[in-house]
Amino acid sequence: MDPSHALWIGGGRGSGKSSLALALSQRFGFQLYSVDERTAVHEGRMPTASFDSASLDGFVTTSRHRFRLVLEDLRSLPDTPAVIVEGVQLFPTSVSAVLGASDQALFLIPAAADAISARIAREARELRLTALPVDRPLAELIELAAEHFQAAVERDQRRRR
Repeated sequence: MDPSHALWIGGGRGSGKSSLALALSQRFGFQLYSVDERTAVHEGRMPTASFDSASLDGFVTTSRHRFRLVLEDLRSLPDTPAVIVEGVQLFPTSVSAVLGASDQALFLIPAAADAISARIAREARELRLTALPVDRPLAELIELAAEHFQAAVERDQRRRR
């Protein structure tokens, strides 16, 4: 599958990415690709020296290496159904390089933002990508995200006809 057709959900730890992505994948009939679930496989495919999560800079660097592996994984998937990709490792700078349109990405920022969340929020703002503060119940967040992704989902449906 072409990564430019995927929907991307990134954000800080504990922001609800996985719950949101699962709900949306069920609503839209999309596959779900969780970066976290691929950690062991990715670690096995990365040089040991490139896997460092001890500092923010190390986490960002490791995430960039892993993003290349995510893209390889996505390219090996069938074209249908479409895919929702979620993970804390999805930084706006990396995701923006493969987006077909800005409405295909959403970043969740938890109320208790740590350094990773702050970095994600800053990058999203600089790249004019949508970052939602996680300050509402999950049901409301799901509706906001579904609305955000609706045009991208409709484009995907037209493309597949």
